Amino acid sequence: MMTPPGQVWCSNDKVMEEIKQIIGNYIVDLDIVTINSLGKKSSMAKLYDMMDKRFRTVMYLMQHYPFDLFVCVFKSTDIVAHKLWHKKEEILKTYQIIDTYLEKLTNNCNNTFIISDHGFGSFSKGIRINQYLFTLGLLKKRQATSDDGFTHGFTTIQKLRFGSNGDMGFRTVQSANRLFFRLGLTRDRVAYALKKIGAYEWVMTKFPKLFKRMLPSSRITVDRSESKAFLHSTRTRSIVINKKFFNNISDYKNFLNDLRNKLLNLRDPETGSKVISNVFMREEIYSGKYVDRLPDLYLELADGYLIRGDFGELLVDSFPAPRPDHCANGILIGYGADITKAKQIYGSSIIDLAPTFLHLLGVAVPEDFDGRVLHEVFSKDSEAFRQGVRYSHPSEKTGVEEVNMSLQQENELKDALRGLGYIE
Repeated sequence: MMTPPGQVWCSNDKVMEEIKQIIGNYIVDLDIVTINSLGKKSSMAKLYDMMDKRFRTVMYLMQHYPFDLFVCVFKSTDIVAHKLWHKKEEILKTYQIIDTYLEKLTNNCNNTFIISDHGFGSFSKGIRINQYLFTLGLLKKRQATSDDGFTHGFTTIQKLRFGSNGDMGFRTVQSANRLFFRLGLTRDRVAYALKKIGAYEWVMTKFPKLFKRMLPSSRITVDRSESKAFLHSTRTRSIVINKKFFNNISDYKNFLNDLRNKLLNLRDPETGSKVISNVFMREEIYSGKYVDRLPDLYLELADGYLIRGDFGELLVDSFPAPRPDHCANGILIGYGADITKAKQIYGSSIIDLAPTFLHLLGVAVPEDFDGRVLHEVFSKDSEAFRQGVRYSHPSEKTGVEEVNMSLQQENELKDALRGLGYIE
């Protein structure tokens, strides 16, 4: 992902040519037209073709090149969950195809792990965090411009992920946004009109993406420089505190604790239940010399709730149709000669995987790793279980060849990271 269409997708020219000759045109990612029309027979055929070529590439590389650790990402399960949540039979078919791949892949490895960075689920309600901060007097609004609807990386992702097709699609959406903005046709106004005639739920069920992309979000947006607190993004589920409003660290910490308690006491007016299950200070999750660059508070929502970044009359609002999105809990499945059988593992974290795999490979774990070695996944007669964990001092030298980038390339990389929500 993020490899521009038509560009080099392999670090070794010889290997890339081999794959082209044996497998055909390797597909890094689906184009934007295919993704947005997923469900159609022709689009599903492209999805399955991408899956098949990835699997055959993996098998070829495994059989022709020695390896200690082989990593492959099948992203199709994520794509169908995002796009075809209402068509469970298509999701099931995709998983069944992956299952047939796994059967063959496990025969080529001593140990196989199936891992994911998140789960998937349905969400019926949204919480307008910025609206809540506004009611507390902590957030200031300002008049939006026609480009304010693209502040969450839409532009960058479209262009970098889909190349010229994404650029063309973005220009089309941007032109429509600017036209509708001048006419005063924003999402909230159109939604209000549709609700009055009873058509809102039908439109949002049939054309949710069209409604979201073609109409500008609002004539009002957040004035970050004049706000004491505001939502960083719906993607990071975090809140930024504007430090200029505090005279000292004590006032800042008191404010954080007060806001944290207010957020934890937020309740759904329909059910009376809490909508935010936990609020973390950034230092409770992250550490290091750059921690002060991160947002200040991180929200863990109750089941069934998503964060919304818009403003509206209702703080907690139901979606016209349940929305599919990422869940916090992913999966970890292990199978092989060194893996214990018929045992469930509890309390593991995604940060435990790297040290666990290093230990299994007989490599010392750097002392500054955050995760732990999951000893409980190994069978008792395996070397990995019997052997104690070896640790090494973190090295300043990574052994990675230095890459010189032009200023333009560096800015393009930063834009890509901003588009994915990793940096401001």
